[in-house]
Amino acid sequence: MKIFIFGEDGFLGTKLSNKLNKDYIIIKSTKKDLDALNQTEVIKKLKKEKPDIIINTIGIANTLFCENNPEIAKEINFLTTKNIIRYCKNNKCKLIFISSSYIFNGKNGRYGEKEPTDPLNEYGRTKVMAEEEIKKLEDYCIIRTDFLYGYNGKEKPNGIISQILKKNEIEVYNSQQIRQPLLIDDMAKTIKIIINQNIRGILNVAGEEEKTKKEIYEYLTKIKETPTKLIEKKIEVKVENPKISTLDISKIKKYGFKPTSLNKGIKKIKETINLL
Repeated sequence: MKIFIFGEDGFLGTKLSNKLNKDYIIIKSTKKDLDALNQTEVIKKLKKEKPDIIINTIGIANTLFCENNPEIAKEINFLTTKNIIRYCKNNKCKLIFISSSYIFNGKNGRYGEKEPTDPLNEYGRTKVMAEEEIKKLEDYCIIRTDFLYGYNGKEKPNGIISQILKKNEIEVYNSQQIRQPLLIDDMAKTIKIIINQNIRGILNVAGEEEKTKKEIYEYLTKIKETPTKLIEKKIEVKVENPKISTLDISKIKKYGFKPTSLNKGIKKIKETINLL
């Protein structure tokens, strides 16, 4: 089976490529070799490769940037997906799309797959736009997830872990926001479950534990002997984020998914770093 990964050079894309290449033929696509905003280039490349499945990990998740640059956010988070959809629609190709818990308003948390969306910011709105287009396809799987953390290796994209390893202190915005941390290795497991069981529709995929953003950062700083100092900051530019950004993961668990605990995830990252 051939899988085409858009955004392979990103944090999640790098992990998926490394984990899935043992079982599938992986076609890598980065922003350097393919402009996902150019529909002609996208269609031409996909017609050449003829993938069975496309995984789209392209996206700008920085809510401040999206709020201040709505047109760029729309281009990257929505229009790139729309270009991919056009190919899928005409070539019977499955699309797996990475969405977000930010499509909800965050008043209650533990949102189910069938609950109505109500995004508070531009980032969430662009994700909803993409989801609505994808739902017009016959074969798709939308993965809604939350706080992703993990480690890809030296000189590779590592998300918040990169900052923790490089800096003595980091700023934490929205420190009391409730999140559901997920080890990115678990996302690769999810993709395998989706493929092997031919799952279609919408799936919530997140960790089991609910913690404040500050608590998560405190856990993650333990990967160093001398923990990175955390400085709580308030967002100066006006952008509203959901206060409780959590998802109901009971559906994916029925398919055999077992999320890695935060403690085990951190232990795994520490072991990997020490081996390098």
